[in-house]
Amino acid sequence: MESSFLELKLPNSIRQIWNKLVLRGIYISAENERDLYNDILRNEEDIRKFLEIFEHKLVIHKKDFIYAEANRNLQLLQGHRKLIVFLAVFFEKYQKLNSSVQAPWYEEIIISTQNLADMNLYSTESAENRLLDVGLNDEMDIFDSVLKPAAGQFLIQMTPTDLKNTDSLEAAQKVEFKFNTPVYRFIDMFTELADLFSEMDSNEEEELNE
Repeated sequence: MESSFLELKLPNSIRQIWNKLVLRGIYISAENERDLYNDILRNEEDIRKFLEIFEHKLVIHKKDFIYAEANRNLQLLQGHRKLIVFLAVFFEKYQKLNSSVQAPWYEEIIISTQNLADMNLYSTESAENRLLDVGLNDEMDIFDSVLKPAAGQFLIQMTPTDLKNTDSLEAAQKVEFKFNTPVYRFIDMFTELADLFSEMDSNEEEELNE
């Protein structure tokens, strides 16, 4: 009779890897944590199986960093339409406010702390209509449907206090958040969701034409 016991060869650093990737939800970079990064590469298959037991997927990015994605964290994907529209409006507004040649907006956005009040995303009819169309009626909706799920996937940083205690429109407008580096992960997630959004729209159009 075959044993169902899973034998894993795990490195001595597995506790550090677990703490960083799963408990804290951050990434391990080849640039900043070379030893840990190499430990994962050397034991990739066993670490991958180990994390799968706890419903996490190991992701080794081509830009030399590693993170773990919770299989059950579907909030971000479920709200992908809201996320995409919010980011499109946010980025357009941010570009207008940060058009310096010396500090390009896509570099500035990574190092700066943001809040919704400063951005005033509902200030133009076009931006407001785009947000309203996906059910983002005010900054509280943005906080609940976009910022909190994005924080859960470590795309942005917010304080635990803000995550738990933001319960009014005024508080949501003032909540500070910061886009996480490495930015490639954020861009990849945005691109993936945009592709999914486009595919769903295409399928819906085909169904209507049948």
